[in-house]
Amino acid sequence: MNVAPRTAPPRRAAPGARAAVAEQAPRGELRRYPGGHFGAYLGEVFDRMATHEVDFLQRHLVPAPIHPAVNTTMPNTPA
Repeated sequence: MNVAPRTAPPRRAAPGARAAVAEQAPRGELRRYPGGHFGAYLGEVFDRMATHEVDFLQRHLVPAPIHPAVNTTMPNTPA
């Protein structure tokens, strides 16, 4: 979860509440970045956030190895 300092209207969740949710997530990671909501889409902050996000996704969404007994070829196609 990426959290920016509180710059949003009061109807949004406060950063402390968002941080508490992130800490409870089984594989949650909390990173804080400077700037407001739209600052995440520009310049150095965007580059850092994108790098961190790709790293997180690569660590947590890498497909599990296929069991050797599973046939991964299409029917009627040479292996």
